[in-house]
Amino acid sequence: MRNTSLPFLSFIKRAVRSCYGSDAGGALETCRKALALDAKLSGAYPMNAHYREELGIDYEKVGNAQENLGDVNGALESYRKELRIFEEQSVTDPANAQFRSDLSSGFSRLLACWPESAKGELP
Repeated sequence: MRNTSLPFLSFIKRAVRSCYGSDAGGALETCRKALALDAKLSGAYPMNAHYREELGIDYEKVGNAQENLGDVNGALESYRKELRIFEEQSVTDPANAQFRSDLSSGFSRLLACWPESAKGELP
């Protein structure tokens, strides 16, 4: 049975994300709302790769907003959560180029956010 709520939720999330503009605090709040929606969907349908990917993207967006607000530790934690999801997906479906691309981009974001003074401590 096909879940017909997916296109509607994707539309709502795109509309919500487009509303935050240059308001970094509002962006973080909006991204957290999208994250909460996708966390529920991913929890209800754990084998749905699209919901897992959306959840990873939401962690990326939360991390971006946190980084823009100067919350480097929060951003790093969000990026780590994003990486865990994309790593799981890459292991589950190693032939999927999008999952590998998501993982590579996630590592780039994590490294770019990592404080220069702590680069010697990278995991």
